[in-house]
Amino acid sequence: MHISELFEQFDLQSDCDIDVRMVLSDYCTDYLTKSGGLPLFKMLPSTYSSFHRVKIRQKRMYDTISKIFDEALDQKLLRQKCLCCSGAIQNKAAQIEEPFYVFPINGFEFAYSTNVKNSAQEYSSVLEVLTNHVDSADDIAIDLIRSTYARTDLNKGIKSGSEILIYNIPFYFAAKVSSFPNYSYFLKG
Repeated sequence: MHISELFEQFDLQSDCDIDVRMVLSDYCTDYLTKSGGLPLFKMLPSTYSSFHRVKIRQKRMYDTISKIFDEALDQKLLRQKCLCCSGAIQNKAAQIEEPFYVFPINGFEFAYSTNVKNSAQEYSSVLEVLTNHVDSADDIAIDLIRSTYARTDLNKGIKSGSEILIYNIPFYFAAKVSSFPNYSYFLKG
């Protein structure tokens, strides 16, 4: 259901009229349970409304790192169709972005390594070093990801502040941290 459909269904005039907790309880109960009450963050455009439905769009770039992640985590186009977020607010990438809480919809899957804060950057440098020294660099990187990435205990991943890859969802909800300074608002029934 689109936000615009919610407007029509409940005769709402703007996103300010939506009971955000109602939407989250309908769509995001898995996340609210698995997160243990801890928030996930992502930098998103400041132009987004205070509560926004964000479609996961396939990224066009398919590089060696993407291929390695696909094979290591047995997912097709994992990095191209995932939400990369963190349990810690990241530095502003640009003036046009600000921190948002993210709420994956029910049915999401996740993977994280407590040692990785930015997988694209960190694995690019690891792969570059390996490629210069061994012939089977890709295989070593695949084994490294398989042995260090977890797919259980989301709460632990959030607490570590590591990058968390959320996948197998077509969209998620996002709420501006500046509009909802107290995260506990989302946890109240």
